[in-house]
Amino acid sequence: MAADLNTTTEDVSIRLRAALASSPPPAALAALADIPLLLAEAHRLSATARLARMELANLRAAARATLAAHHDGEADPLAYLRDELDATEAGR
Repeated sequence: MAADLNTTTEDVSIRLRAALASSPPPAALAALADIPLLLAEAHRLSATARLARMELANLRAAARATLAAHHDGEADPLAYLRDELDATEAGR
């Protein structure tokens, strides 16, 4: 998704410069001014979603390791899950 957002940002910059050179009406200028802010928000949301997906994957792996450790009779099978939760809360 990041590559698509970067391409979009470049395309918008080119079109924005062309639109500004053509003396658009004030309402159009106001709308165009919002585009960079919207793209920045899209980048932020993309990064947030990527982090959330990674955290979920790590928690699922820890849960699976916990279940396998319990099945194998390990002394502290919840250690895997505790470690992952601690790492997630500490922000890695």
